[in-house]
Amino acid sequence: MLLTGPGRVEARQSLLEPVRTGRALIRVIQCGLCASEIDQWLGRSGRYPVEIGHEVAGVVEDIAPDQEGGPLSVGDHVVSWVPGGGFTEFMVIETRHAIPVRPGIVFPAVAEPLACCVNAVELAAPRAGADVVIIGTGFMSLLIQRLSILKGARSVIVAGRRPAALARCAEQGATRVVDLRTESLADVVAADTEGGGADVTYEATGAQDALTLAGQATRTSGTIAIVGYHQGEPRTVDLAHWNEQAFRIANAHFRDLPTILEGMRTAIALVDSGRLDPSDLLTHRYPLHEISAAFRDAVRRPDGFIKAVIEPASDVGSVDGEVFRRASRKSSAAHHR
Repeated sequence: MLLTGPGRVEARQSLLEPVRTGRALIRVIQCGLCASEIDQWLGRSGRYPVEIGHEVAGVVEDIAPDQEGGPLSVGDHVVSWVPGGGFTEFMVIETRHAIPVRPGIVFPAVAEPLACCVNAVELAAPRAGADVVIIGTGFMSLLIQRLSILKGARSVIVAGRRPAALARCAEQGATRVVDLRTESLADVVAADTEGGGADVTYEATGAQDALTLAGQATRTSGTIAIVGYHQGEPRTVDLAHWNEQAFRIANAHFRDLPTILEGMRTAIALVDSGRLDPSDLLTHRYPLHEISAAFRDAVRRPDGFIKAVIEPASDVGSVDGEVFRRASRKSSAAHHR
């Protein structure tokens, strides 16, 4: 699938590269729709055309003959880091970027976004018993909330503007929720922390006002973790205040592949161990041909919406797998993107 302009996505047929040493062909079973891609869909950022989709999980369909007996085998379920192009039926990935997962995981594509959250919390490094503030009530915020509880936070205060989402955060363990339409986050945090402020504040919206609120809610020498993906117009902060407060700024965006992959391994370990079950956060599933509807719902956020995933396997009959696998070995297979 190719995003050709704001709100325009096209299915295109393209040849796959050969499955050579260090590569594997996977059948994509799931690709999450990331909030960072919504701005591209809306035309607020990025260039066109662009292949999007990077929260990928699939099944190994083919590997190079000299890799047989190695870490991956045909039939393995995997998650993989990819730079894009995940909204497709088949893709060739680098085996060093693939991590095996058990077939029973309901939402394997959680590995990539959960890795972002794991790495964000590790970077922010809240101590046991910390007072934590999370600005935002979406999918990533809920993951950070769960991780903060696992890390032993004393309090987790979540701020947002959607009553239903705030209620969900409260149900899932937030010690206090703040409706920003009617309440002052700074006042609530001051009251709940005996005037000290948050030890760690996670800004998880990618919006200007969340940065302002983070500066108001965090204690002197506390940490502000930038988790939200900021695109479009430049942001501003009251740097004099941030300097005076000696905030530690944690840019929780990672481009170092070893760090990303380690976060994905930790994410899968948490899910496999039962310490973290994100399956209830997967609220909307779409076949590949309904990707436009998935984006529209991600923008509108209908009641109950948290996270959308595209599941190409639900497009029955679009590709004959056996024919495809045989042809791919000859570098002549085509598939729909």
